[in-house]
Amino acid sequence: MFEKLKVIKKNQLFLLILSINIIFLLATLSNTYTDGYNLRQAQTAIMARNIFYDDLNIFPTRLTFFAPLKGNIIFEFPFIHFITALSYKIFSISEMNGRIINLILYIFNGVIFYKIQNFFFDKKIVISTSILFISSPLILYLAHAYMPETSMMSFYLSAYYFYIKSKIKNNNLSKFLLVISLIIAPLIKPPAGIIYIPIFLDSINKSNLKNIIKKFIFLLACSLPFLCWMIYATIVNSSELSTGSNYGDWSNILFGKSSIIRLWFDLNFYKKILSYFLIQHLNPLTFLIAVSSILINFKTKNYLTKFHINWILGNLFFLFIFAGANYGHPYYQIYFTPPLIYFIGVFFSKINDNFFRKNLLLNICLIVNLLFSISIFIYGSNEKLRISNINEFNSVVLEKIKIDRHLPSEYILFSHEGLASTAVYTYYADAYSKQYFINKESVKNIINEINSGAKYIFFLNTKYGDTINKLKSNKELYSWLNQNKLIIYESKTIIAYKLT
Repeated sequence: MFEKLKVIKKNQLFLLILSINIIFLLATLSNTYTDGYNLRQAQTAIMARNIFYDDLNIFPTRLTFFAPLKGNIIFEFPFIHFITALSYKIFSISEMNGRIINLILYIFNGVIFYKIQNFFFDKKIVISTSILFISSPLILYLAHAYMPETSMMSFYLSAYYFYIKSKIKNNNLSKFLLVISLIIAPLIKPPAGIIYIPIFLDSINKSNLKNIIKKFIFLLACSLPFLCWMIYATIVNSSELSTGSNYGDWSNILFGKSSIIRLWFDLNFYKKILSYFLIQHLNPLTFLIAVSSILINFKTKNYLTKFHINWILGNLFFLFIFAGANYGHPYYQIYFTPPLIYFIGVFFSKINDNFFRKNLLLNICLIVNLLFSISIFIYGSNEKLRISNINEFNSVVLEKIKIDRHLPSEYILFSHEGLASTAVYTYYADAYSKQYFINKESVKNIINEINSGAKYIFFLNTKYGDTINKLKSNKELYSWLNQNKLIIYESKTIIAYKLT
């Protein structure tokens, strides 16, 4: 009886932490797309809204900040974008739609991760590792951020779950759901194909050549929809109706703009990646425990542990091959999180229960992780920290801007520092747009833009830089605008002109 009560209390702890996290997510559902990862959030939102405008057509998807081009572009398969567009058929367009979908998927991910841990550990370790997952700082924040990562994780974990389940109990339904998960996961985010590596290597350990070839053909067949999507993306992204740049170039997206080899010899690359693991994926204590456990168990004969070792090696391969993408994007390492947490579980499961500090160490890990998670969530979800003038901007657009929002030949120019803000302002203007850069040829460039269809220009101050001061410092451009164009709004953070 007492043992049952202990189990109930442990389950209650998991549900308590999950409930606390859900409260944070619910409290920020209506945030504007101005908080952390604002570019990716606004980009996802623009694409989802355009799918709705295009009668749920995803062939192709569109981004509207490449005017006067139409902006046809293909990134990952628009899974969450499409579901969000469907919700617009029932509910009004708002930030809440996509975030509610993300929240539901986050809860699903927590539950399925919990079920996976039950394959490996006793109840106490299961509860602890599951809490570490749902409170991984970036896993929690990405449940808020309107991006494809949480939906990808749902199929990534499903492939993990159904593969392990099929190893333990041969079941046709599990095999079918494994196939579905393996097909969809890399479609949503290509790096999710990492899960193919440990699955394939697992077949090498015990199988003959015939079975290895069968497993290879099986995985190749699962990857065919992704390969077809990539071919389609290459065709669309290179067309004249695309972006007029390499914005949709998949080699640029995956490999990044930096030389891969150069990054391997750049100490800053390792510092940056290490900081991501120490602060955003785990915490210093759990990361140290995970690495120690990997090293201790590296030559294990246990097939489950060997599967997770291969998974870590697959992730490391991806990390170095796609060093450019990983360098600037912490969320590209969330694929490490499930196998790393497995090794934390292995570490604690092998400590003797009589070791009096085991519980203390485990509790410290959970508390530190929760503190890191909440701190990063509060920082990331601060919608005024990076772009503070979005409500003011919305008022100006509503009162001053008259434009055909569905024509790429009528568009707004946005001038700001950094690259992130154009997508955000484009989403809230609900019009075609283009980023405008202040430089030595500013007057010539703005005349060209007017001839191409630019109707308005906004100079916008954000945390990323003081654009208005830069405008006023460029005497030629500032004088030309004031002498030839109508200023329709001016404040400390926004100056807007009507161009035609």
